[in-house]
Amino acid sequence: MPLISVCIPTYKGEKYIKETLKSVKSQNFSDYEIVMNEDMNGKGLGWNLNELVKKAKGQILVFLARDDILLPGSLALSLLLYQKSKNSGSIQKRTIIQS
Repeated sequence: MPLISVCIPTYKGEKYIKETLKSVKSQNFSDYEIVMNEDMNGKGLGWNLNELVKKAKGQILVFLARDDILLPGSLALSLLLYQKSKNSGSIQKRTIIQS
């Protein structure tokens, strides 16, 4: 079972998804899975996010939009922040987090 599930809801995301996946796969942390769900029926973001949560197996869920790019070390930093304050949630605006 992976420690982190990187959840990516998509809707017509072909233009951007390759760079997003490349940024996830280039992380220096390897205990993760990538979970994607395409909203082919236009049911909405809420439905798409719920589907991702159902599919995810990780203890920690990291949500990315189809055009987000993870900076190097982002998953390791997410794990560190989680370990410092377990059972916490986070909502972020567009911010670059540097270690």
